[in-house]
Amino acid sequence: MFSMLVLIYDGLKYEEKSIIRAAKEKSIDLKVVDSEEKVIPSINSGNFLEDIDCAVLRTRSKSRTLEIAFTLKETGVPSVNQYDEISLFINKWKTFLVLGRKETYSFYPLPTFLSLYAARLNKHGQKLCYKPKYIKAKEKLEGEIGYPMILKPLIGSHGEGIGLINNGEELYEKMALNSSISIIQKHVPSFFDLRLVGVKKPGKEPEYIAGIARLSKALIKNTHARVNPGVPIPLKENNRLKRVVKETLNVFLPRNHFGIFGLDYILPTEKSEYEQRLEKIYQGLREKFEYLLKERKKPSYRKINHWSQFKHAVRPYINDELCVKAVEIVDEVISDTSIPIYFLESNVVQEFPNVEQLNEVDIGSYYIDLAVEASEIRGPRSNK
Repeated sequence: MFSMLVLIYDGLKYEEKSIIRAAKEKSIDLKVVDSEEKVIPSINSGNFLEDIDCAVLRTRSKSRTLEIAFTLKETGVPSVNQYDEISLFINKWKTFLVLGRKETYSFYPLPTFLSLYAARLNKHGQKLCYKPKYIKAKEKLEGEIGYPMILKPLIGSHGEGIGLINNGEELYEKMALNSSISIIQKHVPSFFDLRLVGVKKPGKEPEYIAGIARLSKALIKNTHARVNPGVPIPLKENNRLKRVVKETLNVFLPRNHFGIFGLDYILPTEKSEYEQRLEKIYQGLREKFEYLLKERKKPSYRKINHWSQFKHAVRPYINDELCVKAVEIVDEVISDTSIPIYFLESNVVQEFPNVEQLNEVDIGSYYIDLAVEASEIRGPRSNK
């Protein structure tokens, strides 16, 4: 019998409030734990883990998330999400290796190479780039990928550490400054990318929950930078998206595994009629979204923990003529099977406010329902 669920977080934001509200509505005993206030002993004696049936892990620090998830796994506590998926999904190279095991998809993994080259530091702390080694790597990348290409850190989000490379000089500059192993991919020019949210319940097929497109004239990278997150719009229900999410998660997850995942994709639209149509309405749409951002900065917004409480600000935006047009155009692009869908990356701890509010879905309830199912499958604890 389900008795205790814990929400472990390191920032009480919109998603965490949504989970707390959903637990209250479903009469679930929820313990809220700030991970930064806890010290976990190596021997499970008297710590906050021993009375837990399942944990919802919402720590945004990747290192903290990995350590807590591993501790939960070793102590036999199921978590949403689980350690195996977290350690796989936060590492871009690992995800592309797994994708490489299968030959056909409804989507396409980008041509990706792992660059083991990294500049070294001399005794003065200066970065050194060994040209002979760099030249060999450069020739291989130019032959297999060609310019432009994208350099990404193995672990990272919000576009941090990502660079667009247009020629050999820029490649040398990026690699000379880079002191860590990276992945390098072919650049896909596009006016938007997709953030899709999927859920996988134990023993069941993955499901597509909702998603957004992020429009940006400055989308020169394979993902958005923190400084230019793009203009989000909701997505229409689309069978191609459902198939892509289902197939992606089936590649990554064994049948008995579970979780809630953010999946990013991109569709090439450069110099197409779709891009021209989106460009005509982009500036007006950005102004509408900036008004929505101003609403979010009001003190009253900090108390909101459900999309329905914010509909007075959200619905005028999603019902606006420009937003409706953008949604229709993006849906046309997605439905056009001559345009490939490229997988970019996956994440396990994400901020979903735009997905939840713009699509009017309750993602907090998905977390609670999934935690309850995971706890019931686990069965009663033996050390109580």
